[in-house]
Amino acid sequence: MSRPGSIPPRGDPLRDKPVVFMSIDEQWAEAILEGEKLYEYRRQPPSIDAPYRVVVYASGGPKAVVGGFETHRVLEASIDELVEQTVSQTPHDPEDIRNYFEGMETGSAISVDSYLPYDDPVPITTLQEADPDLTAPQNFRYLRPDQEQDQGVLEKLPHDRGVPFEW
Repeated sequence: MSRPGSIPPRGDPLRDKPVVFMSIDEQWAEAILEGEKLYEYRRQPPSIDAPYRVVVYASGGPKAVVGGFETHRVLEASIDELVEQTVSQTPHDPEDIRNYFEGMETGSAISVDSYLPYDDPVPITTLQEADPDLTAPQNFRYLRPDQEQDQGVLEKLPHDRGVPFEW
């Protein structure tokens, strides 16, 4: 295991992949970063193949990036199948998940495979020093390491690409 904050070796398979900058309601962001919520539900998941890294923007509270996680799989299934397979690993009530997906035949559950809460949240204003046009995403957006402004945003985050992981 490398030490927190170290740069992953060139062999890191996620090194050049986009990082997903995702808005999550403060209470659910906290549950993810405390290990109580192992799936993040989305009507529309990111369109990149797992694995990928997510930096978590807590909306409704600190309005800051509060941590990150890595996912290795995204489940896409009927709503009943998603609830059956995942809700026991979250603090959600099954009916709340069904209501969230109301009107949809299928939904997605992003697996939280490893996570890291930041000691100090990173306010959006800090990230805007690298990209003045950056706003909190409604759902998510990509931070692409090959684009200069996005690289600057990623460099404002603790560790490398927002989350140090074992490799």
